[in-house]
Amino acid sequence: MAGAELAGEAPSVERLLAQRLGLPFITLTDVSPTGAALAMVPAELAYARSVLPLDVCGDVLRLAMADPADADTVHLLQFLAGKRLQLFVAARADLDRAITRH
Repeated sequence: MAGAELAGEAPSVERLLAQRLGLPFITLTDVSPTGAALAMVPAELAYARSVLPLDVCGDVLRLAMADPADADTVHLLQFLAGKRLQLFVAARADLDRAITRH
């Protein structure tokens, strides 16, 4: 996951969500998603559900989400990708900017 880093100064809501769910929080400033990962999630879904696929590692799709507690979205992503998911929590504003860039 080139350029990704765990955040030191996460917005409080997202940080609390990540802590509560036991998931890492990620900043997306310098993230460069792989083409293989981007191909697994339709752009419309990424925009609508604030999801950014990051990379694929074997049978695992790593992605950042604003709301990883959204079970419907998680199940849909697993179905579409045909892979297990490794989730990261990201701020919705960061996701919106990153999705627009990619």
